[in-house]
Amino acid sequence: MSNRVFKGAMTLAMPLAWACIATGVASAQATDDGKSEFALGIGYAHVKIGSEDSVLHSEDMLKFDGALSFAPFKAVQQFRLGMALGVGMVLDNSERTIISNGGLVIIGSSDVPLLLLEPEARFSWQQWLANDRFYIEPGVGVGGMFANLNIDSDNPAIHDSIDKWDSSPSARAFINIGMPLDGGVAGIQASYLWADNLDLARNVRGEVGEFYIGFFGAIRF
Repeated sequence: MSNRVFKGAMTLAMPLAWACIATGVASAQATDDGKSEFALGIGYAHVKIGSEDSVLHSEDMLKFDGALSFAPFKAVQQFRLGMALGVGMVLDNSERTIISNGGLVIIGSSDVPLLLLEPEARFSWQQWLANDRFYIEPGVGVGGMFANLNIDSDNPAIHDSIDKWDSSPSARAFINIGMPLDGGVAGIQASYLWADNLDLARNVRGEVGEFYIGFFGAIRF
């Protein structure tokens, strides 16, 4: 992973984390008492691959975000470790012209032209505030992005298509804001992800930036 990608995530998330630590490290234990948590979110994402010359330079996505986390240290239950998987889908069947790395030109569309899978390890600080009425949880994630470009030719006489996978290291800065419900929590979440480089086609390649905002619900056990 490039130092620039990792440093970008740390630069965004660490000030938030230190602010929470400064206000809460000496406070009483949080409402969840360090319980494990399984969360599932859904929302809107905007992804950019490469420069303005890229066919997928600016795309809207539907995204799902699932995460399992726990507090590894009883003495510091605000600190959490976790594993997460994000799934993003561009649901836009507009016609696109794709030039494969082998030089094949495909003019066509697909119901899901771009699919993103984003597994990662997460590190966060979950700080309850206002007498445990809500919490803020800034953090970072480090993992990878797996992308699939799928375009079928619109010409019935041509059966060519592009179905290309590529992957890249990635880093994410995120924040969750939640409030307690019976048996769990619910709230809003936002994140920004950087991926070092994807090479899906001659005109779909470069660094990746992805902004996400959505709602989540979680159960604790």
